[in-house]
Amino acid sequence: MKKLIILFLISSSLFSQEVENFKIVNNSVIWETEIPTETSIEDLLKKLKLSGNFTNLEIIDGTLIGNLIDHDIDYKSLGHAYMHTDMYVTIYRYSAFLSIQKSENEYQIKFKKIEATPTVKNYFVDVNNAIGIETIVLRKKNSEFHKRFITKNAFIFNTTFLKLFN
Repeated sequence: MKKLIILFLISSSLFSQEVENFKIVNNSVIWETEIPTETSIEDLLKKLKLSGNFTNLEIIDGTLIGNLIDHDIDYKSLGHAYMHTDMYVTIYRYSAFLSIQKSENEYQIKFKKIEATPTVKNYFVDVNNAIGIETIVLRKKNSEFHKRFITKNAFIFNTTFLKLFN
């Protein structure tokens, strides 16, 4: 019995998923990356405020926090056509809680509580009702990513989020 439990624990840790900087942590999706930098956290704060993509930005105990607001996923710049891209990429805007910590020569950037808000009313969704990204990209009781997210859409999301900090 002990061997079975140990085997289960090892196998579940081996199969935990991380795709294009997206991870599943406690049944929630987070996006986390590190970006090399020489600039101060204060300079980054000014840059992010000027971008207009974030609100409630402030530095608390050396950590920059704030919110990403209603951001479109940029599938077009990657050569994807509207009709060949999943609906949750094309007609949703995304918001998230942002935290950035600076270590020696890099920023550790994290989006948590990622939410999707539809921009078009249809039979499946109602406009202005935000839903957690987990509803869209996870399956099997929020334990793994959908195959389509892994093979195509995670790259689109990751590229869009990285552009926010370049």
